[in-house]
Amino acid sequence: MITIRTSLELATKKLEGISSTARLDAELLLAAVLKITRVKLITEIEDLLEGPAQAAFERLIERRAKYEPVAYLTGHKEFWGLEFEVTPAVLIPRPDTEILVQRTIEVLNEYPDPIALLDLGTGSGAISVAVAHELKRLGRNFSIAAVDHSNEALAVAERNIRHHGFDQEIAIFSGSWFGALPVKSLFTAIVSNPPYIAEGAKQLSSETAWEPRSALFSGAAGLDAITEILKGAATHLTPHGRILLEIGHDQREQLFELWARGCSSGWLPKSTLRFVKDFAGHDRVAEIALATGLESD
Repeated sequence: MITIRTSLELATKKLEGISSTARLDAELLLAAVLKITRVKLITEIEDLLEGPAQAAFERLIERRAKYEPVAYLTGHKEFWGLEFEVTPAVLIPRPDTEILVQRTIEVLNEYPDPIALLDLGTGSGAISVAVAHELKRLGRNFSIAAVDHSNEALAVAERNIRHHGFDQEIAIFSGSWFGALPVKSLFTAIVSNPPYIAEGAKQLSSETAWEPRSALFSGAAGLDAITEILKGAATHLTPHGRILLEIGHDQREQLFELWARGCSSGWLPKSTLRFVKDFAGHDRVAEIALATGLESD
């Protein structure tokens, strides 16, 4: 037997060159094997590691060395300070999407109760649960409809919704975008982290190969899903409703052109467009507000 410290050092060395967070990856994976927190792992770092645990840890390190994401290996991911179950059926929640959550909460707080939110392409349900968590904390009266075309993804979302205690506030719907909804459903706002990567895009992380393609890629320009959402949004929004979309870091001009085309052709009503930047200074959220003019920034 070897100590936890030695096992972590060996695993870290194996993952160097594979991951920029090799030591953290190793600690998270060993903590998952031992079913303890990472903090407890560090406090017990000189303890001996039993043979079965060491073997299980080594198997996970081998998988991680093939770029399999840590979140899939452990089965969970933290997002918005909350723990979510994740499987290869869903996109792994990313820090950039917290920008979308933050702006959605700010927007919804501009409206009176009751609030109705539509989450298109909910995946793990992380956006719906994070928004619900904040709205409940603020004492708001709200409901959320979470839509996804993948029943496997919705099963994960349902477990996350139930785990966080939002069974009554969040309803799930199976189907493609607006087609999954009851007729004449109207919402205060629509939020979505849709697939927005162009087919054939290069320089992607090796880890994305493990994630569901339908949650990442969307046509030759990466705009197919966004276009479909914008074309159907107006009939499902209240008169002064909002659309909030996560977009690629280089898609600002494409979104501006798409919005302008929608307004001129009539499938988007009179509206404004603005962008919200992420932590790196990239335009990450496109926000469209209905019936408030034609200017944009």
